[in-house]
Amino acid sequence: MVTKRTQALIAERRLERVPIDTRRANALLIEAARHVDSAGVVAERDREGAYSLAYDAVRKSIVAHMTVHGIRPTSAGCARGGGRVRGGGTCR
Repeated sequence: MVTKRTQALIAERRLERVPIDTRRANALLIEAARHVDSAGVVAERDREGAYSLAYDAVRKSIVAHMTVHGIRPTSAGCARGGGRVRGGGTCR
């Protein structure tokens, strides 16, 4: 089931439909779990680094969720500055 907000984002071309890819989603979740573990290891010595790892873990988890629902962000949906979305694809 696609929500009205998701439909609107697809219509605005901020999201696009893609084939469901459970393998990719699982790989992203494994990476996210590894980032969380690593963040715990370095947190005392490097809080900023731990925060970055935690942030990437959350982002990869969100991309995994989207991947199993057959959607992904487009370049219009990328953060300002464009470029490469680490672990989640490319901002075109």
